[in-house]
Amino acid sequence: MSVDTIERRFLAAIASQRRSHAYLVSCPDFDRAYRLLRRAAGLLCYADAERSPDTYADFAQFDGSALSRPDIVRLKRELSMSSYAGKLRVILITNVHLLNEMLQNALLKTLEEPPEDTVLLLTGIEANLLPTVRSRCVKVRIPPLCGQELRAELWRMGATEGNISMLERACQGAPDRAAAMLADADAMELYARTTSLLCSALELRPDFEAADKLWRDRDSARTALEFMLVFSRDMLLSRSGAQLDANCDRMAATLAKRFTLGTISDIIGLLVEASRRLGTNVRPQDTAGWLLTRIVCAARR
Repeated sequence: MSVDTIERRFLAAIASQRRSHAYLVSCPDFDRAYRLLRRAAGLLCYADAERSPDTYADFAQFDGSALSRPDIVRLKRELSMSSYAGKLRVILITNVHLLNEMLQNALLKTLEEPPEDTVLLLTGIEANLLPTVRSRCVKVRIPPLCGQELRAELWRMGATEGNISMLERACQGAPDRAAAMLADADAMELYARTTSLLCSALELRPDFEAADKLWRDRDSARTALEFMLVFSRDMLLSRSGAQLDANCDRMAATLAKRFTLGTISDIIGLLVEASRRLGTNVRPQDTAGWLLTRIVCAARR
């Protein structure tokens, strides 16, 4: 089923009276998932997918990377009260996968006993959510573009013979991410330097000085983490014996042979935790140092 068909069916379900109380949209292109949920919120608030929900009195939006336990408690308290307009209440939470286990359990209480006339719209990485949270939501899985479809889109966007293979690996089926890289020459260099930094840590040679330079601000750090997750995903696929596509990073496949599936999964977990830390007041460079130290410890086991 095409991506467009999945999105049309989801919005049709939202517009109907048969909607659920909670939806979880997962997509490798976070921006696409966010835009889709904003359109869904427009339908719920104003019966118009093209209208912004921000002016609707009973609409609220949160970023999971910045939510704390008091925020969840306050959200639950507000949901227990009558809505301002006496109509449907709509809550949108992005990056829900960055909530730690305690906060996910707090959110679970709302999913288990949803207030009347309330719809929760969640987006994030499904695999990083508690099974109990996932089971309380209608899951909308938007697959990444791949193969010739992705390659054709990248050519259309201006990819060249020299960078198209790297773009295919780095964007993970998300054309928006590839477009951002094509528009920023530094992003191309960042991918190479980031994967080199991760490889050094896996080989027990962490380069903390390089990490400080790469993680100079939160935006650069988030991009670097995305690239590390791409590389780690290739390691996981290779180690699990999955058939690798032509765009899989061969260095990742080589390194994967040194580690167990459990170790690679632990490294991915560290990357997710580092993403969560970037949503706090911790300096990006301090998070980079923490991450490299933990990766070295994991690689030694």
